[in-house]
Amino acid sequence: MNINGSTDIYGLFGYPIKHTSSPAMHNIGFQKLGINAVYLPFEVKPEDLSQALAALPALGIKGVNLTIPHKEACLEFLDDLSPEARLIGAVNTVVAEGGKLTGYNTDALGFITSLREDLEFDPAGHSVFMLGAGGASQAVTMQLACSGVKNIFITDLDLQKSKKIANHILECGREVDSKSPEFEKKMSKCSIEAVELKSAEFKEKISKCQLVVNATPVGMKPDDSLPIDEDLLRPDLFVYDLVYNLKTTKL
Repeated sequence: MNINGSTDIYGLFGYPIKHTSSPAMHNIGFQKLGINAVYLPFEVKPEDLSQALAALPALGIKGVNLTIPHKEACLEFLDDLSPEARLIGAVNTVVAEGGKLTGYNTDALGFITSLREDLEFDPAGHSVFMLGAGGASQAVTMQLACSGVKNIFITDLDLQKSKKIANHILECGREVDSKSPEFEKKMSKCSIEAVELKSAEFKEKISKCQLVVNATPVGMKPDDSLPIDEDLLRPDLFVYDLVYNLKTTKL
């Protein structure tokens, strides 16, 4: 990699950040495509997020990705949001251009594309169980609701976070009108429910689902336990793990 005065700078804001594989992926991509750019990890504490984002234009940093715990906390510090990010209520990409910060969300589109192409599973008409209720979960859950899913059950260590996502999607569904894009109209037909973690109801709901999505950080380290009891993983159950930094997670 040849870094010079014309090299564009991109990066990742998160806390903690030392586990990330994003710089390796993006820098290899830049090299393969002949783009004079570099992608760097920045460990940004939650209390420093507003200052870090405000510094992007001054430092000439073109944009950053956001990971745990910044995807929702960043909203109040941005100048504008893409329609997808506004609908989802979470941002994973910030572009700094013309002195303005614009937030985007590519989690949702990336997930649904991979689900259909890599797992060869179309979620329309099916029931899905979401593990985790952070920013990535909110994006994926919203996309599933817009893709014709029949039922979504969501759980988290913090039940209130699960309820927040469920209520957000239900509220968006109620606001859908005849002028909304076709994919948004499907939201009003989707049932979504917050479920208490590892309760009797938890096991009952999973038994009715065709897909389980892990949107928790559990699995990022080789010695992590499973995010779900192994006896709940049926042979006919599709499983999608959003953890990417291990080639094969325990799940």
